[in-house]
Amino acid sequence: MSKTTLQLPPLGKRPIACLVVAALASLMLASAGPAQAKRMVGTKGPDKIVGTAKADAIRARGGNDRIKGRGGRDRLFGGGGADRLNAGDGQQDRVVSGGPGKDVCRVDPIDQARVKGCETVKVGRAGGPGAGQTCASPPEEAKRAAGGVARTAQEEAPPTFSEPFYAITITINASADGLNGEELPISIEEVCDVPKRLESEAAQLIGGEGVALIGSETKVFDAGGQQLTGDAATTALAGADTVSLKAQLVRPAGWRQDEDGQPVPTFRTSRAEITD
Repeated sequence: MSKTTLQLPPLGKRPIACLVVAALASLMLASAGPAQAKRMVGTKGPDKIVGTAKADAIRARGGNDRIKGRGGRDRLFGGGGADRLNAGDGQQDRVVSGGPGKDVCRVDPIDQARVKGCETVKVGRAGGPGAGQTCASPPEEAKRAAGGVARTAQEEAPPTFSEPFYAITITINASADGLNGEELPISIEEVCDVPKRLESEAAQLIGGEGVALIGSETKVFDAGGQQLTGDAATTALAGADTVSLKAQLVRPAGWRQDEDGQPVPTFRTSRAEITD
């Protein structure tokens, strides 16, 4: 596990050994690549910290922080302030701890026993978006059902899909990461409205990253069901924490890249409902 936060004295006061350690650490991080688990530490101010698809340890400090674990059996710790921790990824995490302050923690049902110090706990599926729909099983459940041979979004990249899968419109429940032009980066928590024969393909998406394309034809609604247009829709999506999308998977040639430069599943979005 690599450590991403290095606090060093000013350049003129650093001993030679410190510079050597810093150089080695930078080299290790560069060679580790995006697939390596990380240990991340925030600052005293408001931070936005996003983990990897592996088992990360993320610890915020001061400020009103936003923490997203993504995949893996993570350890997420808020610090002082009103923090928002998102552990919804279809996998069981080791601990989700809000810390001091009024914190909001979003978790999977399997995580509930691992939550502490969160004044507000939002549990995926039960009563939320996707309830009552036909949803694909999270990767760990699908893998167990298939005797351990099913692929997951974290184990193999990129996932592959059949022709019928590209033809269907699915419901995606996800956390959002700010609107950038027409691109809304998402972390996929649930995939619903999937025909039974295609559930194993949909399971590949759960717990992984994606990009929702928001165009002029996309209908945007707030949490109260009111339709938003123009700047109001753009502003609301830019600040959204979670969304429920009606979308269709784009073929791999049209996939956009994530922050690591890797192509990720990309979706044409006909409807975007802001759920938080």
